[in-house]
Amino acid sequence: MKSLLLVVMGLLLIGTVANASEIIADNDSGVGTAWAGSRAAFSMTQNLGAPIALTDGVYTCGNVTLGYTTESWSMRRFSPYWEFGLDGPLNILDVDWGIRRFVALLDSIPNDIVVDLELYSIPSDAAMLWANMTLIATFPNTVTMADNPIAPSVGTWRNTLTPGVIFNPLGGTVDLVVAIHQPEGFSTTPATRFACSANNAPGQTAYPYYVFADCGFAEPATPGDLNPASPDVAEFVLIINGEEGSAPPLGACCDAAGLCTMTVETACVGTWHAEWLTCDPNPCPPVPVETKSWGEVKSLYR
Repeated sequence: MKSLLLVVMGLLLIGTVANASEIIADNDSGVGTAWAGSRAAFSMTQNLGAPIALTDGVYTCGNVTLGYTTESWSMRRFSPYWEFGLDGPLNILDVDWGIRRFVALLDSIPNDIVVDLELYSIPSDAAMLWANMTLIATFPNTVTMADNPIAPSVGTWRNTLTPGVIFNPLGGTVDLVVAIHQPEGFSTTPATRFACSANNAPGQTAYPYYVFADCGFAEPATPGDLNPASPDVAEFVLIINGEEGSAPPLGACCDAAGLCTMTVETACVGTWHAEWLTCDPNPCPPVPVETKSWGEVKSLYR
């Protein structure tokens, strides 16, 4: 009975902490860290400035005194066809984004967290709502204390590889949404705060979006929705790098042992199945097993 009471008290405490959450303008002045540029042939960003440089943080939902941020998403919606003139598929190679801070309550050393980079498709004429978005892929990023910017810099660049993702805007009928999804930090020990980074040069071609369910914004909201008095702050930095044209398609590769891996045809050692986009369910036939009695087995070695 006592343990059950402790569980109930813990849940109530977590609920109380979450209810104390508020929108935070996670901004500080400092020296911006310039984008090093992409080695890919094609890049897309809605951030302006020369060069783009990480500095102030984006909006967050949490509590500075209690030292936590809640589960949230920082997003940008791209129209590759209409904004960037992309009239065919884009082989997305990687995404550049920034970390403003990852700290713990009372300057404790936090445990590592996993922050996901998520890619979604959405019809170009659809409202920016979860129900209209389809998840394409998720790429986890381990974030540690070492990812914090070193003074006087106030931002750290993170490059996330996105192998195997080919986005086709289909003549401008499909948009691409790229999101950074962070876990909540109020139930960790110690509590943690995490924030993505914004751009130190003002200007952007489209507003970013943020999702803060614990602060009353369960659907994507712009900075103007969060703070109508300051719609042009928290310019979340996001740069997509890739190559125009279709990359070699991935397919299921079945090796001699019947194991399945996703690879291009030229890298497959075994049988390659172009029509299989995943290994679940496994398209590889099991290795045949012949049943023999113990006497039959012994006779093979006489």
